[in-house]
Amino acid sequence: MTGSRRPVLMLTTALPGQVRSGGEVVSQAIIDALRAGGTQPRVVGYRRSGDDRPPEPWEQIAGTRPIESDAAGLRAVGWMARAIVSRTAYSVAKYRSRAYRRAVAEALVAGVEAVIADHAQVSFACARVENAPLIYVAHNVERGLYAELAESAQNPLAGWAYRREARLLDAIERDLVQRADQVWALTAEDRDVLRNVAAGPDIRLLEVPSALDQTAAARAPVPNRDVVLLGNWTWRPNARGLRWFVDDVVPRLRGACAIAVAGSGADWLRGRHGEDVEVVGPVADALSFLAGARAIAVPALGGGGVQVKTLDAIATGLPVIASTAAVRGLADLPATVTVAEDADAFAAALRAATGSAGDPAAREEALRWSRERRARFAASVNAGIRDVIDSRRIEPTNSKEAATAR
Repeated sequence: MTGSRRPVLMLTTALPGQVRSGGEVVSQAIIDALRAGGTQPRVVGYRRSGDDRPPEPWEQIAGTRPIESDAAGLRAVGWMARAIVSRTAYSVAKYRSRAYRRAVAEALVAGVEAVIADHAQVSFACARVENAPLIYVAHNVERGLYAELAESAQNPLAGWAYRREARLLDAIERDLVQRADQVWALTAEDRDVLRNVAAGPDIRLLEVPSALDQTAAARAPVPNRDVVLLGNWTWRPNARGLRWFVDDVVPRLRGACAIAVAGSGADWLRGRHGEDVEVVGPVADALSFLAGARAIAVPALGGGGVQVKTLDAIATGLPVIASTAAVRGLADLPATVTVAEDADAFAAALRAATGSAGDPAAREEALRWSRERRARFAASVNAGIRDVIDSRRIEPTNSKEAATAR
């Protein structure tokens, strides 16, 4: 299959064109790979509140809503009430709507080559998928992610909500793995866990790429800051890492490095460490922000899947200081990456990186590492689509085979 006349239907949560989170980076990379490979995508999802850009031709808007629960106000209470009444996961209830189901039904009636369930949270829309092959993109092993959040929760009510989410998403995840013709995992560890869910599913590994423009990243950077951090800090696993960094690492760097933190959800940090830490807020150009540093810090403490923040940092070619959790699922890291096990090692590595002129050969190795990873990702997406569609096109050639198939 070199391309299909009918579209491949992708069911996602938030339309990922703004690439506001790591999950959206992965989703958009899948869309880009499909289009580059000659496959027409049709993407059903929600527009983020405040997103007024014109929709892309392949996007079908199921409605507009806040994606982060912290910004949803009373709607989040309604979603939880709906989840409890319907005995489903909160993160599924918040995306379920008549408009979404109607959009999926219309797409299926028009005809599709395959369906991609992008996140377990769109499982409610997969019930109608009967005559097309189904691919499930497992961004994380969801039950493990929420079990981790429950364990670290300080509030008993939050702990209960996360444990409930882990239990219900476990059942949803198992059902998707068992029903899907293919499952795409983002780390080898997740792939191995999902293989234990059901016997026989075709589970493949996608090597998630950076979202940064490699052509622009190849230009020599002009540093104007010592250390930068960039992330969506509203996501609790990211927030834990940032809090550890400012509480444990920053005091060990007092006066030695100027640090800038960009992204949503870090306003609580303003003024906390005086002139040592600048809170930038959201940035329009991630590459320009990252490339203006002498070193990039990625202090993840948990979460699941691959940290896109780490991939973006590597794609700049700059020195990257990362925690062990920040490099999970990544192998054969370039020499620009230093993995620090604790706050002392993290601070020492940042001091060394910001005091060095850098290594041009190491920088080129990191840029090449990122380019090759992107190429492997695109090849895997298109091979998976080709294989799943071609497998459904194999028809019995005689009555005996037809009877056996039935």
